[in-house]
Amino acid sequence: MAPSLSKYVNKNYAVAAAGLSTFLWILARRRKAQIKALRNKKTKSNEEDVKYLIAEKSTPSAKAQVNRKFFIQLGKLLKVVIPGVTSKESFLMALVAMSLVARSICDLWLIDSGTKIERYVIFKYLIMVTSVFVNDTEKGTRYNHISS
Repeated sequence: MAPSLSKYVNKNYAVAAAGLSTFLWILARRRKAQIKALRNKKTKSNEEDVKYLIAEKSTPSAKAQVNRKFFIQLGKLLKVVIPGVTSKESFLMALVAMSLVARSICDLWLIDSGTKIERYVIFKYLIMVTSVFVNDTEKGTRYNHISS
């Protein structure tokens, strides 16, 4: 025979279930309020930190300068990076320099040709708009003469 749950459902159990569900609902609401309060507290403290960092005056740091010391350090670095004029590293460095120059030339050519194409398209568009306007104006004057 199938178990019957109806013998467990009565007025006392219904009141207990309602009370338990209300209690759990209250706990869930309280937890959400606590989480929201913590989030607000964290954002306020972050805002205060940012305000402090913005207001804080930093000590002036040494600025980068191109002077004799810089060129001496650059020379020492190049001696380590490029051991000789005929080495593989010097060839690669020259190849990189040439590719950068070639890329710059290609960029300039592309900008120039793009500008010429745009100028041609805009010129043709202006001619087209002007001719349409003139044609419409001529048609309008012809119709006015015909009707009168």
